[in-house]
Amino acid sequence: MNRTAVVSLYHENYQPLADLVLPNWTKYCRAQGYDMRVFRGSFGKGGIGYQKMRYLYDLMFVKNLIDLAWVIDLDVLITNHTRRIEEFLNGRDTYYLCLEPWAKINHGSFIVIKSPSSKRLIEFILSHTEKWGDEQTVMNCEVFDKGTWRERFIGLLPHPSINSFLAEIYVGKERAKMCEANWKKGHFALHLIALPQKARIKIFRDLMHHVIYTKEQAALFKTDQDLRQCYESYKQTVSQRLAATLFA
Repeated sequence: MNRTAVVSLYHENYQPLADLVLPNWTKYCRAQGYDMRVFRGSFGKGGIGYQKMRYLYDLMFVKNLIDLAWVIDLDVLITNHTRRIEEFLNGRDTYYLCLEPWAKINHGSFIVIKSPSSKRLIEFILSHTEKWGDEQTVMNCEVFDKGTWRERFIGLLPHPSINSFLAEIYVGKERAKMCEANWKKGHFALHLIALPQKARIKIFRDLMHHVIYTKEQAALFKTDQDLRQCYESYKQTVSQRLAATLFA
């Protein structure tokens, strides 16, 4: 059994979307030799975000089944099957997030390495089930805004590393051209946040033929160069400002 897994949880009313997305994830996991752990249904109390975190905690720290997880929501399509989760690790941090270009934390795609620090953070998130509506709000309000969490193990990844969007939907065509989070063919993953299920299904179906499965296909796109350029820009702007808030 592989100790690296793609992890997710969804409720039964999203089965039509699952029928489209899960085969995409399965192909990716088979190509990279990863496990796939997807739970259908409710997993304890709280909203689906808390249930997702509780399921991850159960896999990683209770049942000891995985050591590295890429946790994604059902509205994520893996669009480049040649990229490996390990590419985005820096050898230091054990919890990796992308920021939304229009807000702060987006918790629909993140990476967790099994460690005492990541265990404490997930427990901290779950301890706020009664206070906040979802786990993403805990990260934004408790960890980043209030600075409650001070341990230095959270890695902030640039776009389009593990998350990118069809920015035109959210900010318009002109602003989307300048948005580093705007999905392009060759990017690792496309995340359709805040859309109805039918819209997500339609968009994913329309884009399925753009999914990259081989290194030969990937060679046609300068994703590594794009990522390096994006990261250099990112280090000079958002990450410094947010890191100053988080680690002051």
